[in-house]
Amino acid sequence: MSYLDELFSVAGKTALVTGAATGIGRMVATGLVRAGATVMIASRKGEDCIRVAGELNALGGSGRAEGFAGDVSSEAGIAALVAEVKART
Repeated sequence: MSYLDELFSVAGKTALVTGAATGIGRMVATGLVRAGATVMIASRKGEDCIRVAGELNALGGSGRAEGFAGDVSSEAGIAALVAEVKART
């Protein structure tokens, strides 16, 4: 692995992408999974996140995705998301 590859690598890292069931969030999650990261996908659409995680895992990238519900629109929702991420990592 070159210096730049090593410097910017996300392989083996864990990322949380909110709103990743659609649009830009999904594109970010896809890139991270393909680059070797473990990606937690969360949005208010929990079932969609689980489905998208399965689709990303089927791409055959070196990373993996895990989908679940999470709501960042309130302090209580953020606290619950933090607790869920802690439980999963």
